[in-house]
Amino acid sequence: MDEAHPRDLAASIEGLSCSLPRPSGLTLRRFTFEDRQWLASLLKINSVPEYDHLQMADILWMIDQVHPATMVVGLRHGSPVAILAARPSGPYLHLLFMDVEPTQQRQGIGAFLLRGLQAHAAKVHRSIIAEVYTGNGSALRFYLRYAFEIVGRIPDYYEQGLDAHAIQWDSPLV
Repeated sequence: MDEAHPRDLAASIEGLSCSLPRPSGLTLRRFTFEDRQWLASLLKINSVPEYDHLQMADILWMIDQVHPATMVVGLRHGSPVAILAARPSGPYLHLLFMDVEPTQQRQGIGAFLLRGLQAHAAKVHRSIIAEVYTGNGSALRFYLRYAFEIVGRIPDYYEQGLDAHAIQWDSPLV
């Protein structure tokens, strides 16, 4: 396993983010099989309604099995409240997915996960790429606040024919 894809991304982010302000009670761990139902309910709340959310959670679980440590779960007081999924893709780390429970948003959890991923990317000399639904202005503003830039538009990116912004964060070390 190469340094860009450590055995445990959660541990890597934990180790690199020690200088970041940590939201109260937040811990990180790897995604587990038991997290699928929670993830499906989170997806149902926060994503495009036409998706089969349990099927999407199962697909993410399978990706994590092929590339262990791809998915990081943020726990608050023992309960899952956030998830981040990223994997190496050529010269990049591809941020596949990041979401925070609505009741836990605006408390620094997403920022902590993203800044931890940025610290990991800088350590392994990689940029981060991601896609954001063009209709999700709040998510786009969040990423732009953390130095991501819009680098393109991807027509029909989502199966419902919806477009996505291609975004990228460049590590200062790349």
